[in-house]
Amino acid sequence: MPISCPTCGKDDSIQKVSAIVGGSTVAMRTAGVGLGPEGDVGIGIGAGTLSSSLAQSLSLPRKPDSSVGVGPMVVGATFALAPMFLILWLLSLVNAYLRTTDTVTIVAGIAAIVSMVVGLLLWHARYMPAKRRGVASSQARWDARFKTWSRLYYCKRDDIVFDPGTGATSPPNAMSSLL
Repeated sequence: MPISCPTCGKDDSIQKVSAIVGGSTVAMRTAGVGLGPEGDVGIGIGAGTLSSSLAQSLSLPRKPDSSVGVGPMVVGATFALAPMFLILWLLSLVNAYLRTTDTVTIVAGIAAIVSMVVGLLLWHARYMPAKRRGVASSQARWDARFKTWSRLYYCKRDDIVFDPGTGATSPPNAMSSLL
């Protein structure tokens, strides 16, 4: 059974949304050399994507970042190192003031380092599973939206986007309501 527009009932002006976006979007790279007003030579390099305004409004939202990353671990390590160095500095002051042996300072320093590392690892063990669940949830939502987007059609005559499976329609600039 041929697919037709739910508004006009015709099929001569419809096209898959994915075909419009794919056919109206071009990746481009450019480079150039120019001479400035003072005789300076300039070089320019650029890259980008060129697409029609219809293709932009029909584009699928960006895919979420699926990496968990080590950024939070680096931030946590930075926040753990600062107090650790402060503790070591304070221990050296106490050592100098109380004239204690270097062994006491070394043992206290090692205890401070171990406690910071253990704290960082415990924080990481608690944070990462929640982060992974959030990434998986975002990915699942995006996959469902992509599946719906792949079914959508555009009718040029009526300037609407429609889902032939559900019969739902929307203007191109509100296509996200169908996803």
